[in-house]
Amino acid sequence: DAERLARNGQLTAAFNSLNDLTNIPLWRRISQRARDMIDWQLRRASAASAAGNADEFIQIITQIREIIENFGRRRR
Repeated sequence: DAERLARNGQLTAAFNSLNDLTNIPLWRRISQRARDMIDWQLRRASAASAAGNADEFIQIITQIREIIENFGRRRR
């Protein structure tokens, strides 16, 4: 959803959608290190959104997705 919004130039809405990550049940189950990595990416996403940089924002979404996917592989 955040990626779709960013591609449509709606970076503020995309950032708000990304920020909702901290409200999902997975957030409570992932390691503190993974949460810290995602927090750092969210700060980068905020800056990219404020600068209107959709390409960087989409790259950050991909990085967050990779962090979550890597967490899932380790848990299995």
